[in-house]
Amino acid sequence: KKNGQKSKSDMTDEEKRRNFLERNRQAALKCRQRKKQWLANLQAKVEYLTNDNETLQSQAQSLREEILNLKTLLLAHKDCP
Repeated sequence: KKNGQKSKSDMTDEEKRRNFLERNRQAALKCRQRKKQWLANLQAKVEYLTNDNETLQSQAQSLREEILNLKTLLLAHKDCP
C-alpha cells in the first residue's frame, strides 16, 4: 500500500472510478504537453528551414548573376587571341 491507500479490493466502485478518472486526467495532460512540445519543436524547425531556404535562394540568385556576368565577359573577349 502506498501513501495509506486502500488495496484495490477494499475500494468502492466510486473510489475506483475516481482513481481511474484522476489517472486518465493525468495521462491526458501529459499527452497534451507532449503534443504542445512537439508542435513547438516543429514550428522552430519550420522557421529555421525557412530562413535557411531564403539564404540558399539568395546565394543561388547571386551565383546565377555571377554566371551571367562571366558569360558576358567571355563574349566580350571572344575575338581576343
